[in-house]
Amino acid sequence: MLMEKCLSLQRKLLARLLEYRDGQGVWRGRLSSSPLATGLALLALRIAGDPADRSRCEQAVNWLAVMQRDGGWGDTTSDRPNVTATLLITAALAGQGDAFRLELPALAAELCTASRRWLQHQIGGLDFERIMAYLKQTYGDDLTFAAPIAMVWALSRESEDPDCWKYVPALPCELVFVPRSWYQSVRLAVVSYALPALIAAGYLISQRKGGVRYTFLSRLRSALFRRLERLQPANGGFLEATPLTAFVVMALAAAG
Repeated sequence: MLMEKCLSLQRKLLARLLEYRDGQGVWRGRLSSSPLATGLALLALRIAGDPADRSRCEQAVNWLAVMQRDGGWGDTTSDRPNVTATLLITAALAGQGDAFRLELPALAAELCTASRRWLQHQIGGLDFERIMAYLKQTYGDDLTFAAPIAMVWALSRESEDPDCWKYVPALPCELVFVPRSWYQSVRLAVVSYALPALIAAGYLISQRKGGVRYTFLSRLRSALFRRLERLQPANGGFLEATPLTAFVVMALAAAG
């Protein structure tokens, strides 16, 4: 009986897959429209603060309003809402203070009211301890996504809670200077393709935390950013990925 069900499911999946071919009988890939990517791009543009981007930010808010489902957002327009995407988009819409140089229309606040309610229902609250507990449960010890996500939430909260950066895990951006063959030995906290975020986010987090480590890293600033520049392709985007590029832009802009 189980085998028959498996074979039936296989046939249905195969039929569905064949339906996605175009008129020439081939499958064509394309990037999906993404609330997550749009929210992060919005956040990066707000922090970069170019007045020429104001209309783009307003368009992003309007689009995110259409894409909001039950108060949350998913990674793509086809996905159900999830905590990570909703957390990042809420930060993009709600962020205030010196780091956010472009204001948003009143619609943004309305969207945040619904998204905060959705997040509180999902994880029990929006205090930093709860956010970090969620990130730990979701990503474990891998800081590839956990640290930039925590950085985003701290950027959106620092005007109200300057001490929030103490919860954000540090990223060892100085390790970009060791040979790639050593990465496994030194237990790099992120996957190698995320080195641009390691450099930019790591520097900003260290700056906000202050202390002896930042004094050391500030002397490496020029060398770190030269290494980042070498990782950037001619078209400006890192790995053709909006989220990764947005993390880099917002971190550099916030660091000044």
